[in-house]
Amino acid sequence: MKLSGIEGASQTIGTELLADIQVIFKEQNVDRISTEDLIKALCADAEKPWKDLLQGLFLSRPRQLANKLKPYGIHSKTTRIGDDLAKGYEKDQLTEAFSRYIPSSPPLSKRNNVTTRASKGFASFSQA
Repeated sequence: MKLSGIEGASQTIGTELLADIQVIFKEQNVDRISTEDLIKALCADAEKPWKDLLQGLFLSRPRQLANKLKPYGIHSKTTRIGDDLAKGYEKDQLTEAFSRYIPSSPPLSKRNNVTTRASKGFASFSQA
């Protein structure tokens, strides 16, 4: 956390879930997603805990996912996705939770300075 510039912030399983949902909305470039598609997208990333840790516990069950998001004021609703109606989530209903619970990335210039210092350190180490 210190290296990323978000000292003092601890990420709970709920905030990690919110962050991953935010990434899914961005990657898929959608403004709404069905609960079923959201669960599939969450479980698709082998690097994340959702498939191994939670699939059997709650992510394979829409109600359990809804219960995990409920403390953040997020509730599934019937929404039009293409020509179909399905239970799901709209990006607008998640925006406040994203801004409130997901720490923002450090400014690009700050990240570049860290990278530059690290690169210099590796360069001097390799020359020694």
